[in-house]
Amino acid sequence: ARRLMLFANYAWLNQENDADGAFSVPANSYDLSREWGPSMGVPRHNLSAMLSTPIVGSVRLALNGSYRSGTPYNITTGVDDNGDTVFNDRPLNLSRNAGRTASSWDVGGRLSYAFGFGQRPATGGGTGGIHTPVMIVQRVGGGGGGDVGGMFGGGAEDKRIRFELFVSGSNLFNTVNHIGYSGVMTSPFFAQPTAAMAARKIDLGVRIGF
Repeated sequence: ARRLMLFANYAWLNQENDADGAFSVPANSYDLSREWGPSMGVPRHNLSAMLSTPIVGSVRLALNGSYRSGTPYNITTGVDDNGDTVFNDRPLNLSRNAGRTASSWDVGGRLSYAFGFGQRPATGGGTGGIHTPVMIVQRVGGGGGGDVGGMFGGGAEDKRIRFELFVSGSNLFNTVNHIGYSGVMTSPFFAQPTAAMAARKIDLGVRIGF
């Protein structure tokens, strides 16, 4: 319960293929060489970090953050240039998934306070006396996206019945992370995002364990 925990991870990805799915049709069925390209939606760089530390007594703070570079998406002309009745033609000398979205980042946090009643009996092993969270009594919030709700706070671990009050949030800075980029060159939204990931989300809750 008094431990400071720090974790960080970086991943570099170079994933390529020649189709975006089982029903993906090549732009030119007579020239498949231009179909090999980066996998759609897979970022090249991924970075994540998490810090969990006690503040005072049974109050604990956890913070996490993530960053990913832009992801590939396909660019098409919007017309049937080669006359094959499929409107998936790409500009000349442009490979599949040549477009890139903007990068995205997110910061989440969790503040918790734990207390309990009764003394848990000492055990020499097995499953007796292990603290097991059983339910969340109240949650207030909206939106979506990930948060640090899984990084439970410490304190009162020796109590038979343990309560934990917490407030957690994702996208604390309310960052606008764009998604849904249009790759159709004839569209007025070409190379522009058409949606965004979840906005700031705050959860209030109580965890009870025994």
